[in-house]
Amino acid sequence: AERFAGQHALFVYDRNPGKVRALCASGARACGSIKEAVKEGDLIFLCVKPKDLLSVANQVKGELWEGKVLLSILT
Repeated sequence: AERFAGQHALFVYDRNPGKVRALCASGARACGSIKEAVKEGDLIFLCVKPKDLLSVANQVKGELWEGKVLLSILT
């Protein structure tokens, strides 16, 4: 994150705000929702549990448009 935050805007979100503190200390910006993070970013890393994928996809589908890249990593 430190390497990216120095050269690019890095927007992060986690249901548990405490989990993004270290990233924010490196220059990332915490977002208040997954929708906000996807709206702000052009390259999105979506790291969710398989059981949460449908719910998260429904939350962000209106923020995905041409030119954005979505990488899904089911954990």
